[in-house]
Amino acid sequence: MSELAVTVVVIEQGQVLLIQRQDLKIWALPGGAIEPGESAAQAAIREVCEETGLEVKLTRLVGLYARPQWFGSPHSAIFAARPIGGSLRPQPEEVLALQYASPSHLPEPFLWWHRQPMLDAMQEIGGSVVWTQHVSWPTNLQLTPQDVYTLRDQPGGIPDELLHEAWRYLGQHPQVEDQVLEVGDKSRGA
Repeated sequence: MSELAVTVVVIEQGQVLLIQRQDLKIWALPGGAIEPGESAAQAAIREVCEETGLEVKLTRLVGLYARPQWFGSPHSAIFAARPIGGSLRPQPEEVLALQYASPSHLPEPFLWWHRQPMLDAMQEIGGSVVWTQHVSWPTNLQLTPQDVYTLRDQPGGIPDELLHEAWRYLGQHPQVEDQVLEVGDKSRGA
């Protein structure tokens, strides 16, 4: 069964707040699963606060982004937000580092399927796009996603050679055929 997750583009002075994930040491936007009993908007606010220490106000729903071949939560509701309180502090269990960055100067490796939602949010697209992003678990890793989480939780974590293989795949720039705009105006953010 497919699940819906949330991802948040926190924008301040033309820059976007990024997290460096603890598991794969890759840069991404904050977000995560919707817990039972909460709305997507509540989950978005909670996830940002948990991962970054910031309180945010959601400014709009940017769109829905689907990765049907991905495991876990392949569908994300993307929200734009602005900080209204709190202080930057990474959540040690999930986040190695935090930084604001310009969309034109992102740290590497950066999770490729977070680029389009970030660009759409920066272009002030709101609730008007649905993207399908063709991404599947990299078969060259020869590990399941659960294997990666098990390794992450063991002393020593994920071996560097596996991280480098994951980065090559997860941090690549998508090809035109990797993303399909299913709803919305192709002249804005395509």
